[in-house]
Amino acid sequence: TLSGTAFLDVDQSGTRGDPLVESGVGSQDVYLNGVDYLGRGVSLPYNTDGNGNFLFTSILPGAYRLNILPTSAFDDIPTTGIPGTINAVTVGTGNTFSIEGINIGSNE
Repeated sequence: TLSGTAFLDVDQSGTRGDPLVESGVGSQDVYLNGVDYLGRGVSLPYNTDGNGNFLFTSILPGAYRLNILPTSAFDDIPTTGIPGTINAVTVGTGNTFSIEGINIGSNE
């Protein structure tokens, strides 16, 4: 399972601060792409809920990239190189709209 929140990272810290300031973005298209441990390509879409939350379930171990197709809500956010975080730990490389190098193991 991989879950998270698409939000406006106003201070460009890579982590979500005060939810009143860095609000979640609903109806946002999020994609999980990559290759599972069997060598099969994976491409899963998800549309965030009203609070910007997304959830991918039944994911096999493998290497993945999380992409967001930005809506007009992100028009004023610079696209500088900001890594993403999973459980408050910086992971992968990327920019405002993509996190690469997400490795999911068998117990995650």
